[in-house]
Amino acid sequence: MKKLIIFILTVSLLVPTFYGCSADKPQTAPEGPLFDVLIFNGKEAKAKTDISKALGEEIIHIMSGYEWEEKLPECIANVEFKADGKTIWYSADNGYFCDISNECHITVDDDARKRANEIFGVSESKKTDTGKEKVIYFYQYSWDGWGIEVKSISACDEAYKLITALSSAKKTGKTEPMIAEDFCNSFLDLPNRGISLPVERGTIWIEAEEKRYRIDGDFTQLCLVETYFGKGEALVLTDELKNMIIDMRNYWPNDVYYGEYDKSSNEITLRHLYSADSSVDIKIKEIYVRFMYRYNKNKITLELTSDIYQIAEVDVLGYKSSDNLLDGDRRNVPLRAGTNVADFSFGSSFDYYFWLSIKSGNTIITLKIQA
Repeated sequence: MKKLIIFILTVSLLVPTFYGCSADKPQTAPEGPLFDVLIFNGKEAKAKTDISKALGEEIIHIMSGYEWEEKLPECIANVEFKADGKTIWYSADNGYFCDISNECHITVDDDARKRANEIFGVSESKKTDTGKEKVIYFYQYSWDGWGIEVKSISACDEAYKLITALSSAKKTGKTEPMIAEDFCNSFLDLPNRGISLPVERGTIWIEAEEKRYRIDGDFTQLCLVETYFGKGEALVLTDELKNMIIDMRNYWPNDVYYGEYDKSSNEITLRHLYSADSSVDIKIKEIYVRFMYRYNKNKITLELTSDIYQIAEVDVLGYKSSDNLLDGDRRNVPLRAGTNVADFSFGSSFDYYFWLSIKSGNTIITLKIQA
């Protein structure tokens, strides 16, 4: 069987960006009055007509008590208004006032945030439970032999489906021999780099509901074990179970696409490898690329679709490998509900191919670009 391995880049890249707040004169709060006040509710934007002059002045007064900071923060936007020629978005969750025109923001204190919410008639969004219990741990001996790669899975429907499938796997009746004496109770106690293990590279262990499973890197052998390197009961590894493990280990919780761009034909082909919810849907509209050493003026035009009004991070990065990065373009972009179009730049290589990573929300596109 032909295997496709997608490398999802997780490095950070510092990209110089110039914001309005860095101009010669410092950013200041806009002067009143407030115009064109809109309240965002999901995909809808309704005009707010009952904000009096006095309440508008109170909002301006709240804003005047804080220093403006560079960059637009990631947030859900609840309100838009115009004042002093500036377009401002307000987030009820964080107390952010974001100057969309100049890419700056202030963060007000909690009392001021609650008062602003009251004036605008908005409330905090329902918080997602970020502290969910971790119910599955994946440990993989890295293919380069440098140590253990760890991934944890929080409680969710997909996790419990995999747990059920593993516990229901039929026994083959065979016993896999011990590989070596265990030297730790948990891989979490070990450094994740710089250790050597007595197993094949790519070996995976899964821990779930006080059970431990071991799978070879080629996915030909699954066994239930008590210790990492001890003997185990061989289990039947069906194609369905194999695909569930690969999806959860490699892709979850991301909405993952892989594709190629052929410059000679100007064609883009994309495959949807794993489907998951994402706050931003990405489509590639146009792409311009030149194969030159460290050329950083390539351009890609993206259609970014959001169900809500939000400021979302979009990260576009060219690379040859994990340790050979090209230039990229990472910034927080104001997105209105619906489809938004934005241009991003990236670097290229003089070689006949390189890779482009595009991320926003849970959506990840890996694009191989070839001459």
